[in-house]
Amino acid sequence: MPKRLCTLFVLIGCLGCAAAAADDFFFEGVVLVEAEVAAGGRGGMGGGMAAMGAAPATAVTTVAVQFFMPVERRSDVSIVLVPGGGLPSWSYTNTPDGREGWAQQFARAGIPVYLMNPPVGMREQPGRWSKESVWPLWGIGPEFGTPYEHSKFPVDAIDALQSSFSIARAGGGTAHVLALLDDIGPAVVLGHSAGGGATFGAARANHPNLRGTIAVETTNCPSEAEQLKSIYVDGGRAFLSIWGDHLDRGAPSMLTRYKSCRKASDMIAAAGGDATTINLPEDRGIQGNTHLMMQDKNNMEIGDIVIAWLADSM
Repeated sequence: MPKRLCTLFVLIGCLGCAAAAADDFFFEGVVLVEAEVAAGGRGGMGGGMAAMGAAPATAVTTVAVQFFMPVERRSDVSIVLVPGGGLPSWSYTNTPDGREGWAQQFARAGIPVYLMNPPVGMREQPGRWSKESVWPLWGIGPEFGTPYEHSKFPVDAIDALQSSFSIARAGGGTAHVLALLDDIGPAVVLGHSAGGGATFGAARANHPNLRGTIAVETTNCPSEAEQLKSIYVDGGRAFLSIWGDHLDRGAPSMLTRYKSCRKASDMIAAAGGDATTINLPEDRGIQGNTHLMMQDKNNMEIGDIVIAWLADSM
């Protein structure tokens, strides 16, 4: 396991004051989280001696973690939000058409919120993500410019989404989540898409402060029965996964990811654990949610599902 270093907390006073004056429910700030990780992961840190078979080099990387701290805390756990590949942490604070995100919604519900960013300096090469490529891949519509009939994505704001495609998933995500958990106490980690890597990495580490995981259309969920039992049943942790509409898309199909998480959920529940998987159109009758459900027009409705689950499971 990568070595975890001390976390340096930095409160942005003026930002906190401004937020408190504008919103009676929460204030904002930033923490800087350092972790020592093996070089050679995505982000261009590798090569050299490690590539020639020597012991892998390590490097200390830092992530800036924005937080929303409720004035009146009403939850025993915090929630850590990990963005998907190609997306910054503000995917949880703003929608492309200018509405607020899950971060503010959760904070107003009395839940402390922490938003992870990829390590400083890790940037995706231009052009990897585009509105044309993600339109069908992320379930907005069958082809660019044509939304599905019940699509909940604000398609008129697709250019604003395009402008956010700059931050890559970089090596060390799990290490930084673990370092954050060292300092903030009991928490649930919510990962979106490629953010499932760091989310389930923290789960496999059995961190004592981890109380549960939430998979929002993530990469495949863990599949080994003994590991799932150790993490979620023996560890007393809860599991939730949420899935939108039109899952039979992409290559491999998003349906493959969904089936892996449904199977994991069933295995945890069969072993006596707390596990729930929600297919929004099938289980809740909610049609049209995309891979970016935290930015869809009904993002607050989906956020309420998360809040209710936290209240029931924590």
